[in-house]
Amino acid sequence: MAQIGFGLQSIVCLFKTKICDGSQFSIALWRRSVPKLVNNNPLSFDAISEAFCYDPMTGYFTRRYDRGHFKKGTRIGGINCQGYEKIYFEGRQHSTSRLAWLYMTGEWPEFEIDHKNRNPSDNRWSNLREATPAEIRLTA
Repeated sequence: MAQIGFGLQSIVCLFKTKICDGSQFSIALWRRSVPKLVNNNPLSFDAISEAFCYDPMTGYFTRRYDRGHFKKGTRIGGINCQGYEKIYFEGRQHSTSRLAWLYMTGEWPEFEIDHKNRNPSDNRWSNLREATPAEIRLTA
């Protein structure tokens, strides 16, 4: 498994959310110290499995505990404008398909995650495969 290095940096974040048609957005500003990533995958299997449950039959992630008004057992994630499901966790947005791969294998995928049925929001385990960009282009 690849080693992940961390350092701390203090940053000011501007957070924007938009509906795909651009009709709404909100802005929040905060300052905090965050890990400076040496590689692009800061989460471990332990962090994901402690916070979420993944159902390989449905492809859904659910919460393991209550947090604010979000209750244990509720489905998490949202669909972006390109149709991919994303989960916001520990200060970053993550691809649900990549998190599913991490949850099921214990390691981050080396390449991209391809959806066999071409539906980018279908994250059932049987629908996911690791593929190089060239392999994905060949099957498109």
